[in-house]
Amino acid sequence: MITTVNYHLVKQCNYRCKFCYATFNDFDAPTAGQRRHEAVVEALALSGQFRKINFAGGEPMLLPYLGSLLARAKRNGLETSVITNGSRLSLEWLARQVGQLDILGISLDSDRAETNARIGREQQGRQLDLERLQRIADFCHVNGILLKINTVVNAFNQDELLA
Repeated sequence: MITTVNYHLVKQCNYRCKFCYATFNDFDAPTAGQRRHEAVVEALALSGQFRKINFAGGEPMLLPYLGSLLARAKRNGLETSVITNGSRLSLEWLARQVGQLDILGISLDSDRAETNARIGREQQGRQLDLERLQRIADFCHVNGILLKINTVVNAFNQDELLA
């Protein structure tokens, strides 16, 4: 049995990370509408072939109805996960997902602004700062959402310690 399905919801991303593997060069990933995404989530859940759905992208938080997809997956008995660059993540959004979101994955490759800029992990000079990440981590801890940090070691951050 497959334990997890990675559902890449959207091709678009608001960052331009130089090492991003989600290039979608191997297939055309048109942006589906909300109803189409809901139908896919429903069909995947009803297949009974896995226990967890991982919403990814591009940047899945660019979709305003991501919360609806989480709720649909949860109602159908799936464990839920979102992988995000964190740029659009807010405590208000997270509060609406309590009980719907099991795991939050945030990509963090450096705690240095200059390194993030070189990597491409910013939008118009804005980045996920560590203070905001700490508030998100605290919220997740208190509300039973597991938090994982994804890091890609690369030429720009290879000498940094992210412990």
